[in-house]
Amino acid sequence: MQTDNNSVADVTIIGGGMVGLSLAIALLQQNLSVVIIDANEISTEISEQPQARVSALTRASENWLQQLNAWQAIPKNRCSAYRKMQIWNANSKAQLHFEASDLAQPNLGHIIENSVICAALATSLYSLQSQEIKTKEKQLRVLQAAHCQKVEIDADRVSIQVYAKEQSVAQTIHSSIVVAADGGRSWLRQQLSIPISAYPYQQDALVALVESEKTHQHCAWQKFTEDGPLAFLPMKPLNLHSIVWSCEHHKAQQLLQMEAQEFTQQLNSQMDNRFGQLKLRSPLSSFPLIATHARRYTGHRYALVGDAAHTIHPLAGQGVNLGFLDAKALSETLGKMKKSGQDLGEANQLRVYERARYGDNLSVQLAMTGLYKMFSQQKNVSSFAIQEGMNLINQSAFIKRKLMKRAMGL
Repeated sequence: MQTDNNSVADVTIIGGGMVGLSLAIALLQQNLSVVIIDANEISTEISEQPQARVSALTRASENWLQQLNAWQAIPKNRCSAYRKMQIWNANSKAQLHFEASDLAQPNLGHIIENSVICAALATSLYSLQSQEIKTKEKQLRVLQAAHCQKVEIDADRVSIQVYAKEQSVAQTIHSSIVVAADGGRSWLRQQLSIPISAYPYQQDALVALVESEKTHQHCAWQKFTEDGPLAFLPMKPLNLHSIVWSCEHHKAQQLLQMEAQEFTQQLNSQMDNRFGQLKLRSPLSSFPLIATHARRYTGHRYALVGDAAHTIHPLAGQGVNLGFLDAKALSETLGKMKKSGQDLGEANQLRVYERARYGDNLSVQLAMTGLYKMFSQQKNVSSFAIQEGMNLINQSAFIKRKLMKRAMGL
């Protein structure tokens, strides 16, 4: 890694998670120079033990990762395709059943650990970096274990003061544009005083790995319980699941304090004993749920992507997929600006990206919030109404195909 105190690049990306790394690779593929700044290590190593935090990647995300040469770096034994989805409600007999075969598709998507996706993207990124060393180009710089201290946006450039542990010295990064890919509590978004709208769900999401007596049948299972949606996401081997249980804070605290056996008994009861005996295979963790949306994604010399721009309820697993669509759209916008010789920080041109993504992200967020509200208030909503609505969807091949295509990013 370079040790000079100043660096100049086309784009500075703050955040080296899934969305930030994917954006960096896409920009490098278009011959833009990039600096990535992340508070953690950006590693290609994959832990031997599966991790509980996973993403349900759509076909659109799969295609995007293939384009970035990252999909090929995901080990097959850590990538679980699901061919079916089963959704049902606690207070009615209605069910929704989706199958990939209805669209003549091999699967509906893949369940992959977030850490594995990051490692695959890092593998692709460092592969590009090694190619640059051979050609003596300096297109990429990665600052790990680094903390941004100050950002200044002038008429002609962005300057970011960074302290990187490896260099033990503060340095200044100059670029044409800075991108916030640093998550829902984005440092850059706060520094730029970009307002957000927020809708606290008053829920926590409980996450863990669970082993079951019966197999998951390559199916993603989700039940809308009276406490909140509970998902069993299929992993490898066939009896391993990542569970996401969204429930009110007080209920989440009760569940977190339970012994493992008591907790799995609760799971079994909520899932109608579909999987036989259950065992916890990871610690149980939780995080608060809140929907946020930045009032704007772009401005003079900055752009927001992924969770820095928007967060949604995890009940449909669309979060990172929306983030990947952001990264793809922004990379295409910046690539076209670079080819035409335009200033990459020009606010009017960056609006092309914002217009491409803002409405779609907002519509998905509103849909997830609407579903959350409907099922969270199911005690006050006629179970007959919910049942009839679900039955209507399940019996309409046209509606189901539309929903599946939308969910798959097709």
